[in-house]
Amino acid sequence: MEVDEEEMNCEVCGRRFDRKHLWKIHLKSVQHMERLSEVANRVSVMKEEQGIKELEEQRFSKLREEMKPWIEKYHEEMFKCLGILSPRTEPQSTNLTESIMNHLKYSRPRRLIQQKRKVLFSFISKIVSLVNPRAKLEVYGSIPHKLDSENSDIDVSLISPPDTDVQTLLSLINDYLTACQSPYLTNQLILTARIPVLNIHDTLIDIHLDLSAWHHDKEEIALIFTTYLACDPRVRPFLKAIRHWSKSRGINDAYTGTINSFGWTVIGLAYLQIHDVIPLLDSIFDEGTKETKENKEWKSKNEEDVGRLFFGFFEWILAFDYKTKRISIRHGGVTAKEEEKFEDGTVFCVERPRTAYQNVTRQVTVGTLKWIRREMHVALETLQAGGLLNDLCKKPK
Repeated sequence: MEVDEEEMNCEVCGRRFDRKHLWKIHLKSVQHMERLSEVANRVSVMKEEQGIKELEEQRFSKLREEMKPWIEKYHEEMFKCLGILSPRTEPQSTNLTESIMNHLKYSRPRRLIQQKRKVLFSFISKIVSLVNPRAKLEVYGSIPHKLDSENSDIDVSLISPPDTDVQTLLSLINDYLTACQSPYLTNQLILTARIPVLNIHDTLIDIHLDLSAWHHDKEEIALIFTTYLACDPRVRPFLKAIRHWSKSRGINDAYTGTINSFGWTVIGLAYLQIHDVIPLLDSIFDEGTKETKENKEWKSKNEEDVGRLFFGFFEWILAFDYKTKRISIRHGGVTAKEEEKFEDGTVFCVERPRTAYQNVTRQVTVGTLKWIRREMHVALETLQAGGLLNDLCKKPK
């Protein structure tokens, strides 16, 4: 009887046989058939992925052609904005109030900065109209409230039609920006955030724009801030000074576990409520509506100047019992913490003005709160030694 000693290989399964008949048996086995099926499926998936990739390349090719005239026009407008702004020098201040008022005046964005912002915003508006003509944009935050400085970002809300998924809309806008292939524009889409956002940066004119999904209470919060800013002439310089101090000292960034500008603004308003500079929230906002009441007759009983208010802010915030209390302008400034009603972290709790039990400082940890409070102590000690706003806002070493 002839014996076949030829070595046989099964390349599909990666097995080796020293008998031909064993190899033939293997080819008819269930394991081999399952492996063949897996390979066939893998080949099919690879072909499908290749097909999708080719379709994506075709789609981006069409987008590049569509965006070509618009990006050329944008570059043309952008180059008109190029220019060097001389450093600003504030006049010498003799007291804290004067230093705060000088900062408010001399930190306002100059015309060239405003022009740069307009060019970038107009370009993004054009892209949004190409993606979905029914979508709308609205600038919110520091710029419309005149609390911005020359390095402030443009915060923009994307208001999508009711039948449109906002994440899909942001993704398409991101695709259009990527298709522009501009050497100056960078874009980063973050869909995992509580409120999805598209970060856009023009590196040539150094202007940032954050395009985020519209939140249902942004309009109401804007009305509250606008009304409070109009209540008393001390409100705007006071809030601007707090925001400037926190940014200068590196404790104004939610991504680092500190408090962003929105959080500091709410904290500042709470302090002004407690000290009768501004009225309580229920006196300016009609419950169940989106309208503010008239406040033409409001007159503060507090006669302290903005310097004394600013000094007192640090005394108050350092004495604040953050373990048992929360800051809430819905409740006159401060109320019981009730941390069991919050879904977020409550190491330090600042309640969103029109959304009960939502903490806008949920990112603050025990460690970052120690950092924030250390900066507060430094600020108070500087003020007690006669320091002015610029002394507080020196960059940390």
